Amino acid sequence: MAIRAAAIHRYDDEERMTNVPNYPISGNIYDHCSRFLGKGNKVELLIDFGARHGESFEQIGKHCSKDFVFIEPLPACATIIRTMMVKHFEKPPLLHIIEGILGDKKGITELITFANDDHQSSNVFTDRGGKHGITLRVPIDIIPYSTLFPGRKIDFAKINIEGGEYDMVESPFFDQIDSFVMEVHNQHIPGKTYIDIINALKDKYELETFGPLDQTCCLISGKKCISPSA
Repeated sequence: MAIRAAAIHRYDDEERMTNVPNYPISGNIYDHCSRFLGKGNKVELLIDFGARHGESFEQIGKHCSKDFVFIEPLPACATIIRTMMVKHFEKPPLLHIIEGILGDKKGITELITFANDDHQSSNVFTDRGGKHGITLRVPIDIIPYSTLFPGRKIDFAKINIEGGEYDMVESPFFDQIDSFVMEVHNQHIPGKTYIDIINALKDKYELETFGPLDQTCCLISGKKCISPSA
């Protein structure tokens, strides 16, 4: 079992009891990434899934020595990131941007965006009941997981992809990720909650949860377990 003892949560009837550490959320996802990486976890490949305006580079870029990758589907956000990248192109780490969302197969889908949420809630699942203003739908490329650094270990991932995390953890691609901090959205997809994320990852990662777990979203961090034979 890859989860350290702490607060106990009961899963579905067919699931055994599982011990999961749970702590209060302290700050935002970037703060949690900074604390995780500040434990001496120097990384060569860091990917920000759901990069928004590229804030993560200022917050955690100093922990990356080689390749820092932004993945962001919204064109307006990608433009902001590219402008920022120009200012840092001569300094390590090397910055990359990938525009689109991840999926099993190449294609095109619609991204639901909102008029007054400052590019924070765009997703492919829900219009949030109109609470973020006028809803716009933007065609977005789907980038196959298989094309994303095939065969290379992703040392650290910051993941905030507005419900897309459920498909991501079920993909074989996720096995490339050594450690992560993820925002989990409990209300984007009917019937899906943080428990599904834990069940998908608990045998491969040492997991910790942060925040009131019954709220709209919470955080989960994970570090891949060391094989006994390693």
